[in-house]
Amino acid sequence: MVFIYIIIICFLGYAVLSDIRYRRIPNFLCLLILIIGITANVFAPTGEGLYLSLLGFVAGFLPILVLYILTGLGAGDVKLMAVIGSVVGFKAILLIFYYSFMISGLYAVFYLIFKGRAMDIVRYYGSFFTELLHGSGQVLCKKPVKKSTKKYQMPMAPGIALATIYVLLPKIMLTAGNEFSNWYSKWF
Repeated sequence: MVFIYIIIICFLGYAVLSDIRYRRIPNFLCLLILIIGITANVFAPTGEGLYLSLLGFVAGFLPILVLYILTGLGAGDVKLMAVIGSVVGFKAILLIFYYSFMISGLYAVFYLIFKGRAMDIVRYYGSFFTELLHGSGQVLCKKPVKKSTKKYQMPMAPGIALATIYVLLPKIMLTAGNEFSNWYSKWF
């Protein structure tokens, strides 16, 4: 599985570059990660299996889909999080989801402070959340107008990639250490 994780991290690097440069995550890349994730989990001896791979896909897809509907989050981020879920499984995608939003949120705060736009975003989301909870106590679920949020959108693929690396790195290091230890004890 370590080899699969390293390949996925390389694909995430491509997704990051594409998201930063073009604000798009290619569909072929998401499809390729999905195929690799499901295949590896079904046929690899240490894989999660089809059920847990699909459960990871759904766990990566549903929460971020809700955020896509409610906010100006991009559809490529939804696809990327879902296909990563198919690779890492249910538990790991929840950690990746949490860490990716923490990383992206910190990046956004520093970026807005650096650009001097912090008050613009506070005013925008202040009015958004004021409208969200209307005076009658009903929650309104409407997506912001795309043109109004375009200047505030930031690529989320870097946060997703860093969170994925953070979650997978201990697994990679542990497995690589065990394999090195087995090789070393065999030869020396």
